[in-house]
Amino acid sequence: MKRFYTCTLPSRTFLFIAFLWAIQPAEIHAADYYWVGGTGVWNDLNHWATTSGGAVKHTIVPSALDNVIFDANSFTASGQSVTLNQEAFCKDFKWDNVTNNPTFTGAGFNLNVAGNYIALGTPFIFNHVNGNLAISGYFLVDGSNMSFTKNGGTFTVGTTFDIKNVATMTYTSNATVSLTNGNMTFTDATLSSFSSGGISIATGNLLFSNSKTTGAFSGGTVNLSNGFIDIPNWSGGNFSFGTVTVSGNFTMSGWTGAGNFSSGNITSSTGSFTVSNWAAGTMTTGYIN
Repeated sequence: MKRFYTCTLPSRTFLFIAFLWAIQPAEIHAADYYWVGGTGVWNDLNHWATTSGGAVKHTIVPSALDNVIFDANSFTASGQSVTLNQEAFCKDFKWDNVTNNPTFTGAGFNLNVAGNYIALGTPFIFNHVNGNLAISGYFLVDGSNMSFTKNGGTFTVGTTFDIKNVATMTYTSNATVSLTNGNMTFTDATLSSFSSGGISIATGNLLFSNSKTTGAFSGGTVNLSNGFIDIPNWSGGNFSFGTVTVSGNFTMSGWTGAGNFSSGNITSSTGSFTVSNWAAGTMTTGYIN
């Protein structure tokens, strides 16, 4: 014969269970933060709207879960700027066809991008000094003839670094750009100038396709732990590296024009250094091993 048992709990036990259910954390959703109102500082909530050009504002500053977006409704006149006045966090950091060539400036504060750094379409000025710029995802400039300056602090990218479809972009950094797992590529890109303190890629390649600088390209010290370098059909200005250490091949082919190439010592652990169809300026290197 089956036996059935019942259990009666005190009312205070039910109240305690209900309390535990009530305090369970709510599901956290990422939000989009749209910059509005022109000039301002990062932690001024009057500038963070819930929609593009919207009047409803967020009540807290962006977190690592939230996308921050600067777009056509962010800036109303030339000379306007966003100033980083505290350490900042976001998911995607996106500049999407802004107007009036605004400026983003940050001195002494870290900018932590848990997602991607995205610059699309139209120019703006990015000037970040004496703070770390940490991007967990990719760095992409597509069609934005921006002025990028990163001096002081570290500059890290989790995956790919891609500059493409630009005509007059400038890139200036005394920091080494360090990629963890992804290629650094220049595609259909003409830059006015490119100057980096160095290029470090743990796993990935350094690739150029139909790209050049009209001024100088200076890559600094280059270290590719697991990858190769391919620079075909350069027809731009002078091109220089510091010491180059690469695991695979370093190939330069079809260079034309008056631009010179110079570097420090070039070392490849498993590949070779190859130059073919050279019709450019002079070439000067340190030892090649």
